[in-house]
Amino acid sequence: MPAPYVHGEEAITYVYDDLNRLVQAQYSDRILQYTYDTLGNRETKGVQQGVCVYSIWPVTRYFPSQGGTGTITVTAGVSCPWTASSDESWITITSGASGTGNGTASYTVDQYTGTGIRTGTISVAGQTSSVIQMDVPYVITLYASFPSYGLYKYDGSSWTQINNVLPASMVAGD
Repeated sequence: MPAPYVHGEEAITYVYDDLNRLVQAQYSDRILQYTYDTLGNRETKGVQQGVCVYSIWPVTRYFPSQGGTGTITVTAGVSCPWTASSDESWITITSGASGTGNGTASYTVDQYTGTGIRTGTISVAGQTSSVIQMDVPYVITLYASFPSYGLYKYDGSSWTQINNVLPASMVAGD
């Protein structure tokens, strides 16, 4: 799916056909659809009102053995309701279990005393976010959304940058 264009407080996703003609504009509360005649002239414009389009971030989150807290950001239309729930008892929704419009769902991940990796899912507005917990004291991961590229470790409550060098296998163009 194309990346949304942000206009004020609202994210709009534009969809184009193979001839680069606008065929759909997805707003948070409606979808506009366009059709074209054989000469390429816009023929119709359809509007689906009351359509709720949702997106969540992040879609995956890693936690060390001591657990921690997390938040999921929900983007939705002003009048679009949503709920958040977990499929595992070790993931607890602490706030934002339901909302309308944009919002956040916060959760905690319990300490893990087992071995290996365990996974759970948080469902928000029909979307899923994976929670992955490992039997290690900290997690090293790479996120492009941090202030700068590099390796970061998570100690259960905050991220710390280890270095700003990407491994050679992760450098673009290799």
